[in-house]
Amino acid sequence: MVDPRIYRTGLLVVVLAVIVFAFALQGQGAPLGSAVAPVAFNGSNARRNTVDLARQYPHRPAGSAADLALARVIAGRLRGYGYQVSYQRFRAPTPAGTRPLENVVAWRTGMSSSTIVVVANRDAVGSPAVAEQSGTGVLLELARVLSSETLNHTIALVSTSGSTGAAGAADLAATVRRPVDAVLVLGDMAGAGLRRPLVVPWSDGAELAPTELRNTATAALHAQAGLTAGNPGLGAQLAHLAFPLTMTEQGPFAAHGIPAVLLSSSGDNPPSASEPINPAYSGRFGRTALQIINALESNPRVPAPSAYLILDGNEVPAWTIRLLVLALILPVAATAVDVFARARRRRYGVARPLASVAAATAPFLAALAVVLVTRAVGLLDSAPPGPVGPAAAPLRTGGVVLLAGLGAVIAASFGLLGACGALSALTGSARRNQPGRKRSDGRKRGAGRKRGAEAHPPLGAKVVRLRAQATAGDPGAVAAILISSCTLVLVVACTNPFAAVLLVPALHLWMVAMAAGARLRRGLRLALLALGFALPALLMSYYALTLHFGPVSLAWTVVLMVAGGSLGMPATVVICLLAGCGVSAAVNVIATALKPRPLKRAIAITVRGPLTYAGPGSLGGTPSALPGARSAIGR
Repeated sequence: MVDPRIYRTGLLVVVLAVIVFAFALQGQGAPLGSAVAPVAFNGSNARRNTVDLARQYPHRPAGSAADLALARVIAGRLRGYGYQVSYQRFRAPTPAGTRPLENVVAWRTGMSSSTIVVVANRDAVGSPAVAEQSGTGVLLELARVLSSETLNHTIALVSTSGSTGAAGAADLAATVRRPVDAVLVLGDMAGAGLRRPLVVPWSDGAELAPTELRNTATAALHAQAGLTAGNPGLGAQLAHLAFPLTMTEQGPFAAHGIPAVLLSSSGDNPPSASEPINPAYSGRFGRTALQIINALESNPRVPAPSAYLILDGNEVPAWTIRLLVLALILPVAATAVDVFARARRRRYGVARPLASVAAATAPFLAALAVVLVTRAVGLLDSAPPGPVGPAAAPLRTGGVVLLAGLGAVIAASFGLLGACGALSALTGSARRNQPGRKRSDGRKRGAGRKRGAEAHPPLGAKVVRLRAQATAGDPGAVAAILISSCTLVLVVACTNPFAAVLLVPALHLWMVAMAAGARLRRGLRLALLALGFALPALLMSYYALTLHFGPVSLAWTVVLMVAGGSLGMPATVVICLLAGCGVSAAVNVIATALKPRPLKRAIAITVRGPLTYAGPGSLGGTPSALPGARSAIGR
């Protein structure tokens, strides 16, 4: 039923898209230069600030009395350097529940209204968290140095709270005075263990910091600290663009169109509370931060965040990825439409398989409803507005009960669907609509219609009635699964082409695996089915390894992202629908592999000659011996 000629014709468009892709590569933005050397930065002062504040306030969870007291100390120091200081007060979820939080914002007006923002968080979940306080130590020393300089741009130095989930950064990104040239986030400035990339461009959306800002920070790091920032590989870039997940404070700014990078010796994973510090790093990273600020001061604004890939040193814009993905969807979509048309001509049911695909999504939507209800009644009050690590939001008894309940809801829903036969149409159990079957009004299908020899066989015709079996790989089910999957992947491609890159291979592999007429071994069909899930599985494995998640803690983090709103509702619903399509394809392929039975239908065999004729053919014959019987069965 799957016509390979239509599929091969659609691949011609893919060739054209690849040619366009090859010619669309462009160079990266050059790093911004500065004629001012950052010699005024004193690393000893920054290290002293870090150690003293961490010793005075070792236990400073967001919204606690120690956190608020530390905010007053930082504000007093900034006022002493001549800055205008104000407070941003807001309420946000924290690991201890919703708390009132404060950001300390210090301004120094320059000759231009454009603003350069430098951010460092002061709170910490654990204790003493000296490495996590090093960003504040560097921020205070930068304030001292910049207070004596003539500024071309307005400088805003911000001490945020609610770093777990980036609540303070999210509030700042929504309320900061525009226009903003760039945001430099100071992360771990003294941690002894270097974990690359040291310059982090990731965001909470499908955008990255512009290459000009990234390369400026990378060049300054190499010049002042003698360190290489490390370039994320293609897989890491695809993972963060397809499923944005970052636990550091540069994430919320790109979603508001503000270019931002994180400078941190711990990379994109916040340091642990017991992370030892290297005394030399405060000075080296501090001078790097000052050179980045001087470079931004001496140049016009950098471009806004955008979606792109870095491939072999070249920048690949998002529109080329979208064009390539749409071209890859086209062969499968054209084949799916052809399968649908053939199934309709041959009276295979399509409505029931479509309903079964919709039913396969119901368990996941039910689990989503449970999460939303749990959040509405206040049982997930500590869900932060951004992603958090396993140490920041540990899985306690309530979380274990919720995860077990979600698993039970999904399992019970599928059990109920299986018991009532809601997924049977995907296995080929739906019979073909045959003439002669009774209609709902009591009449037989085809009654009153004459089709020559089919309606009234000629005298002497023998009719061989072969049982109409339910066939695995029912073309109606294949058409329903392919059309549903192509539609969803097309929606994803229009909104996030990088996420569609992870889904397109499954379309091609599952189309071949579901082809009932193809002579494929059982093991090969199952292997093609498994390969379709490979890229999403690699995505989860990447985050589990780089952010130190286990399978259970990763599931708990996703639940918190849904409850906290960092994973938007439209994206969550689409993920549930895609999961339903994946289950539908798995049911169909497994049924095709285990029960590859061809559909047999009634064939009228006409014997020419008088009734008393006893020559060859008078006793009938096998279907394969009849003229045209092979093509009839093949249809």
